Amino acid sequence: MKKIILYFVFIIATVLMLAGLFIIFRGSLEMFPTKEQTGKAIILGVIIALTGTLINAASIFVYKNMDR
Repeated sequence: MKKIILYFVFIIATVLMLAGLFIIFRGSLEMFPTKEQTGKAIILGVIIALTGTLINAASIFVYKNMDR
């Protein structure tokens, strides 16, 4: 049961990481974004991608240290 929850957390964190990467590469989704809006979108994307990456790393660490 613990493995199923861990897989679910891993999938959600991966989606979160990919969403952050999408925001980084796509930038602000407004029609005419300013440099400030684009910068804010990139910062938010980096924070989201790093959060997803850290959750993935933690879930891998927990998975490897689980009793089998």
